[in-house]
Amino acid sequence: MKKIAFGIAVFAAVAAVPASAAGASATTDGDAAAEIVAPIAILHQRATLHFGTLVVGSIGGTVVVDDQGNASSSPDITHVPGVTPTADVFTVSGEPGRNFSFVTEAGKVSGPAGSTDMGFTTSAALGGTLDNLTGTFDINVGGELTVNGSQTPGSYVGTYRVTAAYN
Repeated sequence: MKKIAFGIAVFAAVAAVPASAAGASATTDGDAAAEIVAPIAILHQRATLHFGTLVVGSIGGTVVVDDQGNASSSPDITHVPGVTPTADVFTVSGEPGRNFSFVTEAGKVSGPAGSTDMGFTTSAALGGTLDNLTGTFDINVGGELTVNGSQTPGSYVGTYRVTAAYN
């Protein structure tokens, strides 16, 4: 009888042990980390996307300035001495070695009272990798201006938006 009572007591003691002690659960620690990088920024080098000094006939057309400042135009538009066509220039800066995207939007230029605005599209590299030492990257922006036939003479100015973001 003592053996039966002892066996029941051992069984009751084992049954009272929590299930976790029997390997039904486990606990450990995980890892966490964060990395802070330099914010991305754009510096406008104060160049201007300038389409040049133009004479426009009755038909109009387009003027293209590539990202190196080379200009071409439709047959009804002639470049004349005055302002030389130029590409615009921006410097993107941030964390060295990081990839980024660069997006330019269309814009318009407005002129003298009573004139019609002229729209333009922009073109540039779609991004790049920031220099491993300086954390910078220069981007030139060209564009294509649509000129109306018999456009009112005068100076036309406008803006467009650029955006850089880390990839």
